[in-house]
Amino acid sequence: MKNVVMYARVSTLTQKANDTIDTQILTLKSYCKNHNLNVVDTYMDKGISGASETRVVALVKYLQDHSDIDCMVFTYADRIARDTFLQLWIEKECKKLDIELISTEQDLFNNDNGEPMKQAMREMMAVFASLEKNIITKRLSNGRKHKAIARGVKSQGNCPLGYDYEGKTTKDKKVVVNVEEAEIVKMIFKTFLDTHSTTRTAKAVNEAGHTTKRSKAFSKQSIQNILMNDFYTGILAYNEEERTGKHEAIISKHLFTKVQNLFNMIFR
Repeated sequence: MKNVVMYARVSTLTQKANDTIDTQILTLKSYCKNHNLNVVDTYMDKGISGASETRVVALVKYLQDHSDIDCMVFTYADRIARDTFLQLWIEKECKKLDIELISTEQDLFNNDNGEPMKQAMREMMAVFASLEKNIITKRLSNGRKHKAIARGVKSQGNCPLGYDYEGKTTKDKKVVVNVEEAEIVKMIFKTFLDTHSTTRTAKAVNEAGHTTKRSKAFSKQSIQNILMNDFYTGILAYNEEERTGKHEAIISKHLFTKVQNLFNMIFR
């Protein structure tokens, strides 16, 4: 009789609240009983999303420390990891430890005698699991950004020079003017109108002892990025959607338009 460890994990707070991990364990126990497998332990991974590498490394370390385990039984491979590299790495590490991987729902992992077709199908399955994870992550990120745009509030990403975040949670977070940096922004717009040159503007701002948010000297490109950012006029944009933001404008729309017209004349 083979000694097995049952692996169960929840990946979201909703699944945790709905006792999904208990459902997995019932499925795993039933499978082990029906296939005459001796359960010696249950590895319950209750980590909620994120830090996939840390979780997987901890799992491999656990398996290395338990030489009495012959098999690891799980429901779906993407419960362990949705990252392609991590899934394949786990499989390789288990082979080194002579630990058989058994899935209650995916037969491609079971009774594997090194068949190339099964290996290829598992790799494809890992790729699609990784793709699904990335699509979900992108969709959630877009949803949060869209909601922020609809409210006229920037709640993600770095604040441009002249602004800072205030508040800790997404609902409370708002953009406020950084008075000292705002003066630098105003100087940049004025100097460019006077010099008609991003290079000379960068030189003037640097000679005045000013730096970027990352405490670096201004470059021609960083000056251009500031001059073309309509966030300074109180606009909040995402993709092709624009809203009047709830943040205070540093640069008037009249001044911003003058700079854009000058840009078009110089760089067209």
